[in-house]
Amino acid sequence: MSRIIISLLIALPTVPLGVSWYRLVRPSDGGATLFERVVLILATCSQAFLIVGLLSASLLGPDYSNRRYATIIINLLPMFAATVAVAVAGRRLRWLLLVSCAWITCSWGYVLAINSMV
Repeated sequence: MSRIIISLLIALPTVPLGVSWYRLVRPSDGGATLFERVVLILATCSQAFLIVGLLSASLLGPDYSNRRYATIIINLLPMFAATVAVAVAGRRLRWLLLVSCAWITCSWGYVLAINSMV
């Protein structure tokens, strides 16, 4: 049961990401800045990688390997930077991106913490 709840919590940022993409492509809206588009693409790719990692843990690398930790850190650090950048410089999609990026950052932090346990 807890595995299902954790999986749902990790997958939940797809909702604000989807709303952000909808607002981005909606022609009646002014769209988003280039910065917000780049952050949205980064967040979407990181979230997709996280979800695929849930389905197939071998994608992240073998258990307790340097490759697994490198994969997690390579996703965690840019998402942390994106969260801070959106909080400071975001405009139209600021709150949706901030929630998405912060949640994805926390999800990668959770994955790092769980994989660090012996």
